[in-house]
Amino acid sequence: MDIYINNEKMNFELESEKNCLDIVNAIIDFAAGSTPQHFITKIIIDGSEYSLADEEKMKKSKIDSIKEIKFETQDLYEVTNLSINQIEDFLKLLTQIFNKNNWDISIIKVIDSINWMKRGIEQIINIFAPKNSYLKEQEKLFNENCENILGVISKIKSSKDSLKDCDVKKSLNYIKEMKDIINNIKNWLIKTYRLPDNKVIFSDIEQLIVNIDNIIPKLENVPVLFQTGEDKVIMQIIQSLTDILEKSINLFVLFKESLRIHMDKFTVKEVSFEEFFKTITEHLKQLMDAMRNNDSVMVGDLLEYEFVPNLEEIENILIKIKDEAFEKIN
Repeated sequence: MDIYINNEKMNFELESEKNCLDIVNAIIDFAAGSTPQHFITKIIIDGSEYSLADEEKMKKSKIDSIKEIKFETQDLYEVTNLSINQIEDFLKLLTQIFNKNNWDISIIKVIDSINWMKRGIEQIINIFAPKNSYLKEQEKLFNENCENILGVISKIKSSKDSLKDCDVKKSLNYIKEMKDIINNIKNWLIKTYRLPDNKVIFSDIEQLIVNIDNIIPKLENVPVLFQTGEDKVIMQIIQSLTDILEKSINLFVLFKESLRIHMDKFTVKEVSFEEFFKTITEHLKQLMDAMRNNDSVMVGDLLEYEFVPNLEEIENILIKIKDEAFEKIN
């Protein structure tokens, strides 16, 4: 039997597991104990998808009869981001429903989904910042708009009914306010907890690669700028270099926090990223000292023999991560 987690084959040794449910529970414990904590979001047994609610069915499935189990997991941030995306999708659907003003769909399902959104927002805030006054206020406003929409829907007695134009307009305004609130909560989470957004991160990787390509020839030209007294231009180049290194460090910290990118597969110059960036930080201090002492020889040597090759290494690793790892999770 082969076991995969996020498309990676696991060396899983059976202990006391007797059936499929035992294996699932073992993987649940493994994911929950990882850093950051992960949650199983999909289970595929011999090509058929199961949910965690299918306990009895999995319990009856004996190990000897199973050829392959595939698991997909997401960390707390990814699960939260998924919940927010689902809420945003439902708000778009709700907008379409009110615009059409056609209630041949189940009104009960709409009501249940609105209550589900309220619970979802409550859970997110309780997990990340239960005492944060800003988020609590956002939750309060979100719930008020939910109740306002439920109040409008209560006027619909049957699927043949339609709402007055004024009620439709009010509801669309409520939905717009809810979208704004969701965006506020998402931005707070991104800023405070580095909530992963795959599209944003992927875009950041590509932009950083472009920035590295652009700055390398400029760094190679710094000794010439020293000779012509272009101090202001040199400082702008060094500031750009500092920005690139800061963004690189922030990205690699984020990569390391995500189990799905498997950063243990990647090293820079055969050393860990921590050691690599620690060395670069020391070189940056030496560069600033050389700049203050107007030591053009030291500046030139550091840029040519340290920063340019190290930036090329960073770029190569970013390309590998983008092509070999990050695209797999999109």
